Amino acid sequence: MQDNSVDPVTVADQTVHRPQIETSYASPVHIKAAAYLYGIHTPAVEKARVLELGCGAGDNILPFVLAYEKSQAIGIDLDDALISQGQHALRTMSVPNLQLATAGIDELLNSDLGEFDYIIIHGHFSTINNAMRSALLAWVKLHLTPKGIACLAWSTYPGYKVAEVVQDALQLHSSLAQTPAEQLDSARAMLTFMSLGLAAKNTLSEPMRELVKHAETSSDSALSLRYLQGLNEPCYLLDFHAMAAGAGFAYVGDLLPHTEIAGYYGGDVEKLHNAICPGDNKLLGQQYLDFAVGRSHRFSLLVPEQRAKDILPTPDLARLTHFHWAGSFQRGVTNEGHVANTHYSGSGVVHINHDLALNMMDVISDAWPHSVSFDQLVFNTRAPEYDKEDKQHQQDVLDALTMLFRSGIDGLHFSQEQGRYNSSSSTSVQLLPCVAALLRDNVPAHTAVGAFNLWHDKITFTFTQQEQDYLRLLLCQKSDLPLDADCYEFMERLRIAGVLWGSVPAWQHYFQQLLQACSSKSERYLGALIMYCSETSVGGYISPDSETVKKSHHSKRVADARPVDKTIQQQIRDLISINDYATARSKAKALVEEMPSNMYCWYLLGQTNLKTGAYDEGLAALMKTLSMHATSWSVYLDAAYAFWYSYRHYYAGRLVRKILRCDRRNAGAWNMLSTLYKDSNEMAQAEFCVRKAEQYAPEEPNILNNLANLLSSQGRMSEAVDCFRRMRAIAPDDCDLYSSYLFTLLHDVRETPESLYAEHRGYGVLVEQRAQQYHRHFIPKGTREPGRKLRVGFVSGDLWNHQVANFLRPIWESINREHFALYGFASSNKYDNITQSFEQTADGWHAVYHKSDIELAELIHEEQIDILFDLSGHTAHNRLSMFAFKPAPIQISWIGCPDTTGMSAMDYFLIFNLAPGTKNLQQQFVEKLVYLRSELQFKSVNNSPEVNELPAIKRGGFTFASMNRIQKLNDYMCDAWAQILKSVPDSRMIIAGLSGKQDIAILRAKFDSYGIASSQLVFHERLLLSEYLALHNEIDLLLDTYPYSGGTTTNYALWMGVPTLMLTGENYHTWQGVAALNAVGLEGFVASSKQEYIEQAISWSTRLDELNQCRQALRPRFMEIEKQGGSPSLYFEQMMRSVWMNYCDGKPAQACAFGY
Repeated sequence: MQDNSVDPVTVADQTVHRPQIETSYASPVHIKAAAYLYGIHTPAVEKARVLELGCGAGDNILPFVLAYEKSQAIGIDLDDALISQGQHALRTMSVPNLQLATAGIDELLNSDLGEFDYIIIHGHFSTINNAMRSALLAWVKLHLTPKGIACLAWSTYPGYKVAEVVQDALQLHSSLAQTPAEQLDSARAMLTFMSLGLAAKNTLSEPMRELVKHAETSSDSALSLRYLQGLNEPCYLLDFHAMAAGAGFAYVGDLLPHTEIAGYYGGDVEKLHNAICPGDNKLLGQQYLDFAVGRSHRFSLLVPEQRAKDILPTPDLARLTHFHWAGSFQRGVTNEGHVANTHYSGSGVVHINHDLALNMMDVISDAWPHSVSFDQLVFNTRAPEYDKEDKQHQQDVLDALTMLFRSGIDGLHFSQEQGRYNSSSSTSVQLLPCVAALLRDNVPAHTAVGAFNLWHDKITFTFTQQEQDYLRLLLCQKSDLPLDADCYEFMERLRIAGVLWGSVPAWQHYFQQLLQACSSKSERYLGALIMYCSETSVGGYISPDSETVKKSHHSKRVADARPVDKTIQQQIRDLISINDYATARSKAKALVEEMPSNMYCWYLLGQTNLKTGAYDEGLAALMKTLSMHATSWSVYLDAAYAFWYSYRHYYAGRLVRKILRCDRRNAGAWNMLSTLYKDSNEMAQAEFCVRKAEQYAPEEPNILNNLANLLSSQGRMSEAVDCFRRMRAIAPDDCDLYSSYLFTLLHDVRETPESLYAEHRGYGVLVEQRAQQYHRHFIPKGTREPGRKLRVGFVSGDLWNHQVANFLRPIWESINREHFALYGFASSNKYDNITQSFEQTADGWHAVYHKSDIELAELIHEEQIDILFDLSGHTAHNRLSMFAFKPAPIQISWIGCPDTTGMSAMDYFLIFNLAPGTKNLQQQFVEKLVYLRSELQFKSVNNSPEVNELPAIKRGGFTFASMNRIQKLNDYMCDAWAQILKSVPDSRMIIAGLSGKQDIAILRAKFDSYGIASSQLVFHERLLLSEYLALHNEIDLLLDTYPYSGGTTTNYALWMGVPTLMLTGENYHTWQGVAALNAVGLEGFVASSKQEYIEQAISWSTRLDELNQCRQALRPRFMEIEKQGGSPSLYFEQMMRSVWMNYCDGKPAQACAFGY
């Protein structure tokens, strides 16, 4: 998200492996665009005559004349060797429209080369004294066309005074040299001394190091001219302007216009500069700016003085909307797969703290090496979920573009016309002809090779032996490149460097091939494919009346393909519905083997894999589909779901927004966007999107399920339950949706034990009837030996850094492995260091999210699991319907959800630290209850804050708190809390663990309706664990929720010395938190009615000493329990052995207790 507290754009050094790229901006294309910002129109570049003085080997002008074959250019330099080198390059590349020649300034001044539209002066011709500069300007004025422009590099004060210190040092050390060679050797020796020997306390050390670094890389001739011969004479801008005016020129501005904007140097500089600058005196303002920033070099634009009236005082940044933009940037991704607010370029890392600007950089990156227009940026960054006026979004894009421009990002190119790449007619993606000519000779492997692209970027390559083989294939153009990842990753290096070009259909085909070869990285390239296969009306490159639309690259293949027979499609759907995933995938795969060129077969395979949890394989099949037909939104939507399943949420969001820009009625895309917003805890936007989805598909069960869960997560229980019931009426046989509904019911205060039991039992009957249809009966393979080693399995989607794993780990780590072998069955694809720990310590480990119920049941049966634990209940990623097959002789539900599964196939339900007889709970459960005592229900947290004195004693005023998720904060509880706060007027309540500002707004409004002042409420979004624990030092008493009580929150609070006041009822899930209180002897903090709950809270607010004594005793109780030792799994192991012996005796499951 955007963070306005820091600079929106910063640039750091390069840190990743890419072709090294150095950008030159002294091209006529850039000069034309820069002049336009100052109000100056210059001649068209296509047929321009260009003179470059100080051209070196022609590196700067060569890309221009190659891009614009009808232009004419002359390059002149003092250095014979460089000119010879450049002339050799011209012959190699057969360049007819550029001439290179050697000439000194005197010879030049006496020549007549004709008139030029663009005259560029830099390099050796910029290191001259003021008398020579005046004479040169007069000559340039005579040879410039009336509409032409001159661009002159020169050294300026005050910044160059530091360079004069370097110059003095070099001249001193070389003063005794006898020959020019000795002089240069001495100068370079002095540079070495200065690069290593500058004292840290030297106030000039930092700017001097930069100058020394640059001087060390200069050629001998440049070093001699600039530092040794004393020919380079700097001056102030006002003096330069007088010199230019004397030659008949008007000062326009700088080749890099952003450097004349004070804001480029920081907000403080801009404020002070605006305050001190006298009126609109352009030159004086720039001179002041030079003083402020210590500027040492300028690249000034000059036009004949007759055009002075056209010059704007400052760059008109509104004209940025007329430009075309390009740049080679790749979005940064962390090692963990998180998309960062960074872009990598060939010269650095750009950090951007602005959402819209990041999106614009992504669009520019997708298009590279093509340029994008302002209209393309506007369309491709519009967020369909925001009903924003087009004009407002255009202004927002301009503002973001202005920010990027003012930041001076190296490699961000702009031009008045579309880039030269856009007009390529090559039918396949090829090397630029000039680059092909340079690389045609066999270059030794691992040798640095210099090249350039048509955006005037200088590139340095090194090629491996394998890449040289690919390069030869590319150069000969007689055969297709190998369709493998290594080859196309090599091609991507070339594309990133900007040395490939092709027509729009050629690029479409390239990205289609790339997606096949690199499907595992497809998220990086789909944006580019969409741009190159979309029409201009929807942000792409294809003109509606172009031949590209009439004859797409694969139109014949698409036309010839036959849709898959509906009977076969139904057979595959039926296989999936009956949980025969392997056969379904096999049948779909057989179709593509039979008809490998049929896109419909590939699409069916992709969908089949996705529906059966084979996400990587599904994505690969979808990419194959797109390689045949790139314009189907349904395929892109399925790809977005694949990205979401694999936690590549950013890329899923990019795809669905693109779909919705083009098809606002796409319900599936709205639903996906809602899910993404919900995952990032932006509930208002999530609801907006799912309501849109419901509008376009009101009878779609998955959309209603998403809506119901969203309402539930905001504590809007009655709305959620009503929505779930609508969903159930439409899809009564969908077990997964039914399970989601049951979890929400546990939060509804209106539900009775009887109604909950009936709803859960309905689920159990449904899944067990479905299981019976398979006619599969799993006969245990293990022997009924009471004392043998048992194989124990755990099925869960939460075997990662999750509360379920935290509860399991003490048991898992202490179980006696001589008596029990442990097996894990991970039903989600989340994997972290906690997962790795489980896997490494398991006797058997299986990732099973891609397996159907019957396939998972068969696996468990093959592993000969004796006791199988469900750790999910009716929560996400549960596999309860698989338990209906009874793959293990004993099945137990534990941890995940505090209520019955509703299944007779589940033998037991495990209850920790709640003594039998507390309530008659058995009638609420289909399973038999097992009561189990644990001395170590909670493991101490390392590096926790110390328990402090009761805050109310120290600072006065009593602080209540709730740390539960908003789903549990229903109207029933908020009403109770409001009564408490009114009864204790000097109290306040902290509500933490909220998902975002939307949660806070909901609760603030709710408490306002109860008449609670905002001063009594403190809200916190989710915190890091260290911050979360520290917050308890501000809390006197935690108030629990009803009917779904807290578990983890209660344990953390007790560890920090904060008791939790609980309200219990008839349902078991109102009692689960009592187990934590019982473990530390706090039975007195349990109320049995709402009124008693309120009265106890009020009472505790007055019994401060007693509450503080309790507070100070809690941490030592935990420590004493840990100190006493004993295995956390002691009673757990007894329980497993006991239920096993009961099974061996042939007895049915029966309720039991251990440790009581």
